[in-house]
Amino acid sequence: MVQQVIDVGVEANDGSGDSLYEAGNKINQNFEELFALTPVKADIKFLGNNITSRLSNADINLHPSGTGSIVFPGIRFNDNNIEVLNSNDDLIISANGSGKVIIEGLGFSGTTISSADSTTVNINENLIVDGDATFGGTFSFSGAQTFPTGTTFATFTLANGSITDSTGAISFGNENLTTTGTLNAGENSQFGNLDLSDGLIVNYLGGSISFGNENLTTTGTLSAATGSQFGNLDLLNGIINDSSGAISFGDENLTTTSTSMAINNTLTVANGSITDSTGAISFGDDNISTTGNLSVDGTSTFDALNVGGATSLAFPVTVDNLTFNDNIITTSSNADLNLSPGGTGVVNVSNMTIDSSINLTDNVIKVTTSNADLILSANGSGSVQIENIDLEDGTIDNVVIGANEPSSGLFDPLNYTTLVIPTKLTFSGNTLSTSRSNDNLEFEASGSGKVVVNGLALPNSDGETGQMFQTDGSGTLSFGSTGIALEQSDIQDTRQTIGFTTETVIDANLATGENESITGSTSMINDYASSKYDSAWYIALSRLEGADSAIEFQMQKHVLARGTEDGSTFDAFSGSSQIIRTSGDEEVLLSSDIRSSSDKVRLLGAGGKLADGSTTSAINTLHFFRIGLGDDDSSGTQAGSSTFTQQQTLLVADLDSAASNLDTFSASNFRGAKYFISINNTTTNEVSCTEVLVVHNGTDAFVTEYNTLITNAETTPLATFTADISGGNVRLRGANGTAGTCRVTMYRILLSDSESARSGTPISIVGSTSIGQITTTELDPNVTTITSRQGFETAELFDEFSSATYNSVWYHTITKDMNGGRLSFHKYSVNHGTSDDSSIEAFISDSGVVRSEEFDTVTADVNVDDGNIQLKLTGVDDGSTTISSFANTYRIGLGDNTTDSSTGGVATEDGIVVSGISETKIDHVTAVGDLQGSIAATRTASEFTASEFNGALYFLVTRDLANGSFETQKVSVLHNFNDAFLTSSAVTSTDEGDTHPTFDADVVTSGDSSSKVRLRMTDNDGSSVTPSNTLNYFRIGIGDDDSTGYVGELGLFNDITHVDIIDSSTVTLNAIAHGSHPAAKYFINVKNQATGETGNMEALVTHNGSDAFITVYNEHFSGNNSLLTLTADIDGTSFRLRGSATAGGSTKVIVNRIIAFGDSESDETNSDSTRKIIGNTIVSSSATEFDSFESQHTDAAHYVITGQKGSTENFICEAMVVTDGTNVFVSQGPNTSSKSTDMLEISATISSGIVSVKASSTSGATTVQAFAIKLKAPLAQTQTLDSFAHADYRGAKYYVSATSTSNSGTMNAEALVVHDGTTAYITVYNDHFTKAKLFTLEASISGSNLVVTATGLVPDTTIRFYRIRLADDQSAATPRSQVKVISAVTVSSTATTLDTFSTNTDAAAHYIIIGSASDGKSIMEATVISDGTEASVAEGPQVSTKGTLQLQLSASHSSTTTTLQASSTSGGSTTVNAYRILLPVPSGTQYTEIDSFAHASTQGAMYIAVTNQTDAKAEIDEFMVVTDGTDAYNLRFGINSDSATTDIVNWTTVVDGTNVSVRAQLADARAQGTITAWQVHLDRAAGNPSNIATLDTFDKTEFRSAAYNVSISDPNAGTLGNYEMADVRVTHDGTTPYVSVFGRTNSSSDDLVTFTADIDGDNVRLRGQISSSNTHELTVVKRVIKV
Repeated sequence: MVQQVIDVGVEANDGSGDSLYEAGNKINQNFEELFALTPVKADIKFLGNNITSRLSNADINLHPSGTGSIVFPGIRFNDNNIEVLNSNDDLIISANGSGKVIIEGLGFSGTTISSADSTTVNINENLIVDGDATFGGTFSFSGAQTFPTGTTFATFTLANGSITDSTGAISFGNENLTTTGTLNAGENSQFGNLDLSDGLIVNYLGGSISFGNENLTTTGTLSAATGSQFGNLDLLNGIINDSSGAISFGDENLTTTSTSMAINNTLTVANGSITDSTGAISFGDDNISTTGNLSVDGTSTFDALNVGGATSLAFPVTVDNLTFNDNIITTSSNADLNLSPGGTGVVNVSNMTIDSSINLTDNVIKVTTSNADLILSANGSGSVQIENIDLEDGTIDNVVIGANEPSSGLFDPLNYTTLVIPTKLTFSGNTLSTSRSNDNLEFEASGSGKVVVNGLALPNSDGETGQMFQTDGSGTLSFGSTGIALEQSDIQDTRQTIGFTTETVIDANLATGENESITGSTSMINDYASSKYDSAWYIALSRLEGADSAIEFQMQKHVLARGTEDGSTFDAFSGSSQIIRTSGDEEVLLSSDIRSSSDKVRLLGAGGKLADGSTTSAINTLHFFRIGLGDDDSSGTQAGSSTFTQQQTLLVADLDSAASNLDTFSASNFRGAKYFISINNTTTNEVSCTEVLVVHNGTDAFVTEYNTLITNAETTPLATFTADISGGNVRLRGANGTAGTCRVTMYRILLSDSESARSGTPISIVGSTSIGQITTTELDPNVTTITSRQGFETAELFDEFSSATYNSVWYHTITKDMNGGRLSFHKYSVNHGTSDDSSIEAFISDSGVVRSEEFDTVTADVNVDDGNIQLKLTGVDDGSTTISSFANTYRIGLGDNTTDSSTGGVATEDGIVVSGISETKIDHVTAVGDLQGSIAATRTASEFTASEFNGALYFLVTRDLANGSFETQKVSVLHNFNDAFLTSSAVTSTDEGDTHPTFDADVVTSGDSSSKVRLRMTDNDGSSVTPSNTLNYFRIGIGDDDSTGYVGELGLFNDITHVDIIDSSTVTLNAIAHGSHPAAKYFINVKNQATGETGNMEALVTHNGSDAFITVYNEHFSGNNSLLTLTADIDGTSFRLRGSATAGGSTKVIVNRIIAFGDSESDETNSDSTRKIIGNTIVSSSATEFDSFESQHTDAAHYVITGQKGSTENFICEAMVVTDGTNVFVSQGPNTSSKSTDMLEISATISSGIVSVKASSTSGATTVQAFAIKLKAPLAQTQTLDSFAHADYRGAKYYVSATSTSNSGTMNAEALVVHDGTTAYITVYNDHFTKAKLFTLEASISGSNLVVTATGLVPDTTIRFYRIRLADDQSAATPRSQVKVISAVTVSSTATTLDTFSTNTDAAAHYIIIGSASDGKSIMEATVISDGTEASVAEGPQVSTKGTLQLQLSASHSSTTTTLQASSTSGGSTTVNAYRILLPVPSGTQYTEIDSFAHASTQGAMYIAVTNQTDAKAEIDEFMVVTDGTDAYNLRFGINSDSATTDIVNWTTVVDGTNVSVRAQLADARAQGTITAWQVHLDRAAGNPSNIATLDTFDKTEFRSAAYNVSISDPNAGTLGNYEMADVRVTHDGTTPYVSVFGRTNSSSDDLVTFTADIDGDNVRLRGQISSSNTHELTVVKRVIKV
């Protein structure tokens, strides 16, 4: 590219140069080219005279151009050659000091060649030594060797086929002498004491010949002379005797050709019978069983007879005292027949007849004799008792019972002396009494009937106070009012009150009351007897008229206690709290006293100051709700209506100084309680009243005390309170705080989370109300709907999920500006990954945006908080309104918890690994695994937990995807918790020129048992080749958690035979019977428990029946020395693996016997034939096949092979076979043989893809057995992600989440797939990642399936998906909330309706749509939003098999319906199906209305409310509200389980039209919960301060005159009160009443009442009027005279 020059213009800021945008682009283009240059992109850094690589652990590679070389002074590197440039110069490689020059493990120092690992130096070619060869140590060689004739080894000479020794004798020690030819010995040759002569084997020393534990076999006849002995067995003239007295035939059958067999001296078995000459056969304690019939002649005696099946007895059989004959069971003379069940069993008789008279069938008892009675008779004084009787038909004493139309009748009189109805009544003589102590005797008629006694009918209801019975002369009694029963006149009395105060008693503890007129001076509002309550609480609503005539209201709580301050004098103590007002005008000022003259406690009140601060309010009224607690309360009293069971008084008679329970309630049933508590020190009469709130969160209880009033001068608390949870109950506990005895009385309001709404006056219950700005509904583990009313005025948390739950989440979100009505749809894609400092980072992309107007309603961002991914939304201000946005979303999440599932067309995938490890544990010892692609230069191929295994042995194969070659090997890994160690062996490759990965091991988070031991794989193809290898392995783990006795999946394969601590003493690690087993292979782990050193080793063991042979190989260790010495020997019948620790005690040895071959093996495989035991195969000196496999299924096979020739020639070896499908390669070894040379040679051939594995034997016909591990490396880095029958489905939408453990990255993507039956088409979009792109997707048609494949771009990538699949012929369905499947619709080139939805409920719909026509198929996404006026649609992406778009969409709105239409470029035969996700209209409020009341009738309220949040947070609040109809004011006091300073719930009150709305909002905008409440509503209308009242009335048509004696009491006046007595006379003329007052006597100078009279209708009324604000009580006694 030509350099881009920025035009800076002529002068500064003259506008003639490039714009900032243009200049920035030029800068970017220059830098893009600069950074694209190879020197800049390189990872090489030049600093001073240093050249370094900026990549961690990377090599620096120098590459010449073309045929050039890398030249240094005097040296040239040419390809893989190092050449000297100066003629005749030496090439000198020098070590420093005592160091050595090491070349591939071979050390050169001076004239010495040594092995770098101090083991051996192998020379694999012929070695020519011109001089003498001197060996300082032992000279050993393997395989056949050629030496010159006359070669001498010490005294041993090899010459011309003879072996001689100058000593005259050759000893082979304990070694076997074997030959493949014939071993000839001369006549009378001796081997030890044994002579071989003329076909005889004799012991020339005499005596016997012992064959030890070996079998003696012959193909001919083994003859023995009469009297011959075999052990204790004598064979003599057809008789077999044993000196022990018994002959055992073991499990073998004893047969004879004779017709009978005599057993002992008397027992004969012949012709199916067993007889005894004594006449009796005893079987002792043994059972006799037969599958046929047991026939017995004569009498037989059985101690116990058990019959398993059906038994037939042909003749009468007697068992003890029972005789069985046919179907009759009889007993011996006069004996009962008893049927007794065992234990809890029963005797079941389905049909039984007793004495031919009574039959019992099922639950029916009946007589069998015609017309006979069924008589039930008791014995003696007993009675026949029937618990419940139902007579269907019949008569009792001729009274019809149970018929359809029973006739009337009378029972005959019952005759009794005493008749008792249990627990109810007793009839004795002529006395009827109740049976239970203190019970009433009650008579009750039915309906309108009456109780009649001696002909007098009693009334059914009570009369008025003072009324008496009166008769109508016809036997009917009623209540009548009369003083004295006079004929022409009547005397009556009544009591009336004149005043401004009223009281309505609800129950013993509750009352309401009013005062109609409170002025600036003190007035009495309420009173009660001093003995009634210790404490009282008044919730008071007052009303006043302000200076501007405005009506204002106030709420307050006034607490009153009657007690002593000094322990002797009673007084009243009180105070107000929780005062709220609608204005600056003061509330009524409340106080209290005790009226000594009446011994009453009084609540007093006076008008407060108006807002001006100087004027006292003179027009006040007050309404109160009172709770009283005192001496006349009792424990358990249910207060108020039974509707409100939460209210209860509780009494604790004696509170000790130690904390004790005052109250308990179930934590599972109730959330919290409010207590009004009165405490009386009965010793000093001090009283305290207090309030307590208790709430719990299910685990802990929380308590707060407030509004405490104490009568003592020191204000010393009389009690202290705590709360806890114990045994599932919440406990309120108290302790006495004084020296005296305290009595505690409580009024409790108890609330649960699930209260139902109940109404009452003045108390109601607010039923359980859901609260919260967010509603989250989980539809399944992957799909959740969220409805939010948060507002998002600032950035607020919309959703949160644990990083352990989801890796990727997609939000289909509709948001609405609740002020302006704007809508916007967003599809947010969120993921998270790990940054370079190992912290979690979150990322978001926004796509598919559709708006109803220009502005978005919200913006979105993500962050991480304590491992949780948070999506936050912020409302967008369009400048016209305040911000208030609501959001609804349909969320799809994928993560580690996603499981495989499929429902209809929707499916989820729990994880498919691409370019990574896929390991399957076979059991706790073995596992198989795949690595799909190395990709990275170095990566983990496998891992295990350090505590799981001490070591592991891997059999593995790698496949070079680039070059097509294979390499197989064994890798042995061990660790010491801090470091890991590895050795590789038996490496066999199909292409020696192709470099395959090498392996290493390490420990991550070293030092503890949770560390990970990793097998690491490094690609060695060079930096110019992208790593591209796959791997398959079989792993055998060996560790502390393996136990002796573990048996692998195949017989004698992978058996843990030893897990023990040993020391330097040689012990047996495994022993196998050598008579039946020729050889074994072992994998052994050793651990020094003291030092932590570990080691692995392998061993092959075989034997010849006399001696054992062992090869130990592949040993490596974490320390400097071997930890175990292994040997093998023969001991008796076993060949043994033996070991001794080289470091003394504390050495743990775990032995895994990989395979132990038997003499006769059969083929056996695991389920997929990847592990296989190959049974006996006879091979010869020419290569003979013993196994084969298909190269398309197996790349490599590891064999352990044994050969057997007779009982003395055994052989065992390992072999590796690997193939690339064209050629096959074999490596063999190590070999262990019982003869001096190897017995078997392993080879392999391949033909038509079939690999034939063969063996040839140097011993001729030889039995071969083998154990094989088959390995197959993955064919490619591409993995099938999904597949489905293309005939069934047209296309699919995928939400794809991928994570990589290699780089801790995450990738989100979406994909649309469609096909035309021949070709599949896919598009991937909206992909974003945290670090790097992790995968690519492809789609294809394979046979009858559409296949989606994934190729990993980063190692160890796990892919999960959520799939929506659609067919051409979908059926309409609603599989879940907010989802609809739209069935096939045929569309044409003109717009055709595809779907509709109502904007009354929904605001947006997201669609996956497929189209199918003859000329093409398509799949697409679309989103429609509608604000109820207009509709908008966004479409795409669309994938079409046509190459051009097939479907075009449009949206419209009419009335309340939004319509989506589609047209097709394929014409009128296009079938369209769709999957729809519907999003509801955001609606509602941020708050929740808990209660509302009409402010015209209610001006004050108090609530006790409990809140329970779903996150185990709880709160209890006392909330007071007052309103003037314009505004509403509130005051809260409460406690919660979460914080002492921050509330869980926020309360507000507003006037909403004619109502006051009480609203609650959780402080946590994302929380959800419930609220229930107890409430008291108070109203205070304008006062009605009337000082006149009607004292009495009489009917003017019945009575002419009345004479009254009136007693008047004003107890609140003066010190002792004012009292008056007067006579009043009243008469009338039918129109006007006339009144006379005389005889007034009073305690004051003024009349207390002024009397008047009037006529109201037909009633003459006596009226009284008072002159003060005190309440007056009048008792009136009258005598009326009739007209």
